[in-house]
Amino acid sequence: MRNLIVSILIGLFFNAAVHAAATQATPQSDEVTMLLQQGNKAWSEQKMEQAEQDFRKAIELSPDSAQAHAILAGLLQTMNRGTEAIDEYQTAITLDPENPRLFVALAISYLHQQRYGMAQAVANEALRLDPEMENAKKLVEYIEAKEDVLKRAASVDVSGQAPLTPTGALPAGHPAPAASTAH
Repeated sequence: MRNLIVSILIGLFFNAAVHAAATQATPQSDEVTMLLQQGNKAWSEQKMEQAEQDFRKAIELSPDSAQAHAILAGLLQTMNRGTEAIDEYQTAITLDPENPRLFVALAISYLHQQRYGMAQAVANEALRLDPEMENAKKLVEYIEAKEDVLKRAASVDVSGQAPLTPTGALPAGHPAPAASTAH
C-alpha cells in the first residue's frame, strides 16, 4: 500500500509542477525550472540529498512557488521525513489554497503518521474543491475502511474477558477476574 501511496504522490506533482514552473515568464523562473528539473532527475536516480538541495534552492529563488514546496514535500515523504513533508505541504496549500491535489498529498502524509482524523478532514477538503477527483474519492474510501478496521480491532476481546469501557472499567454484568492466589 505504501508504494501505491508514494506512486500517487509522485504522479500528482512532478509533471504538473515542472510544467507550471516552466511556463512562468520571469527571468528567475528559468533557474527555478532548471533546479526543479535537476532535482527531479536526481530523485529518479535515487540521489535524494542532491534532489533536496535542488528543490530547496528553487524555493530560495521562488519562495511563493507552491509547486516547489509540494515537490520538496513529496521528496521528504519518500525519505520518511513526514513531519517536514507536512510542513511543506501546508506551505504549498497556503500559497495555492484551491488546489485539491495538495490536499490529497497532505492527507497521504497524515496517513503515514497514522493521523486518520486529520487525513480524513484534509481528503474531504480535496473533495470539496473537486468533487470528481478520483484520487480523493479513493483516499476517503481507504481512510474510512482503515478507521472501520481499527474500530473493530479495538473491540476484539483477546484475553477472554469482556472489552473495557472507555473509562477502563468492565461493562456492567461482567465480573472482575478472580484474584490470583499464586505467590
